[in-house]
Amino acid sequence: MCEALICVKNLGTSGNLAVDTKQPNVGDVIVICPDGWGWTPYELGQMTNPTWGNHPHLRIAKFPNITMAQAQFMLAPELDQPQNLPNNPSPYLQYRAQFLDQTKIQSLYPNFYAFLLDDLRTNPTITVNATPTQVLAVVSTRPPIPWP
Repeated sequence: MCEALICVKNLGTSGNLAVDTKQPNVGDVIVICPDGWGWTPYELGQMTNPTWGNHPHLRIAKFPNITMAQAQFMLAPELDQPQNLPNNPSPYLQYRAQFLDQTKIQSLYPNFYAFLLDDLRTNPTITVNATPTQVLAVVSTRPPIPWP
C-alpha cells in the first residue's frame, strides 16, 4: 500500500513560463509515501496555514492495492526532447511528466473526483481501491511545451 500527496491547484502562477513549469500542476503527485505515513496537520487540512488556509492545493489519497514501487512512475519529471540536447535544452520542462487526469477520474471514480474538488477538506484523506492497471487508466502524459 502507498499514499500519495496530490496537487489539485496549479501552483505556477507567476506569469513566467520558465518558472511556472517547474511548479506542480493539477494532478501532479508531489510524493509517494508508505502506508501509515505521518502527514502533518497542514497536509491533512486540519490546521490553518496563515498564507494558504488548509492547504487547498493538496490532497492525500491512499492506494491499498498499489505498492510504492508501482507508483514511483508518477514522480518522474518531464524529460527533454532528444532534438534539444545537448546544446539547446528546454527551459520549460514540467514538474511531472504524467499526472492524475481529473477528466478521467470524474467518470471512473466519482467519489475520488469529489474529494479532489473539496476545498473545505471535509475528509483529510480518501482510500482509492484501484489496481495499478486501473490507476494507469486515469493517468495522462503532459504534452511538452514547445521550445525552438
